[in-house]
Amino acid sequence: MSDFRDWLEKATKGDSAMKVAEKAGINYTTFYTHKRDDKISTDEIIAIARAYGVPIIEALVRAGVISRDEVEQGKDIRSYSVFELCRAIMWRTEHGLDKDDADSTNTFSRAMSK
Repeated sequence: MSDFRDWLEKATKGDSAMKVAEKAGINYTTFYTHKRDDKISTDEIIAIARAYGVPIIEALVRAGVISRDEVEQGKDIRSYSVFELCRAIMWRTEHGLDKDDADSTNTFSRAMSK
C-alpha cells in the first residue's frame, strides 16, 4: 500500500487526514482509521480522487484495486498511436493470427508488451 500512500500524499498535496476527509465528503474518523490500517475503501479512493481532480483510474491502480493490465483491456483504440497499432498488426501477422482465431481482449496487450 506504500505506492498508494505516496500517491495519496502527492494527490492531496500533503493535506491532513481531516482536510482530505472534509474535502472528499467522507467521515473523518472512518477515513483516519482506514488510512492508518491501510484499508481505504474503493468508495473513499474515488471520493478523494474526485475531490482533488485527479484521475480515478490511476488512484485505483495505485491502491491495488485494479491492475494496469485491466486498464489496458478497456483502452479505446483511438488512444493508441499509429506506431502502437502497426506494432500490434505486425505481431498478429508474425503469429499467424487473423480476426477469427484471436482473443480480442488480450491480443493487443500481448503485442504491446513485446
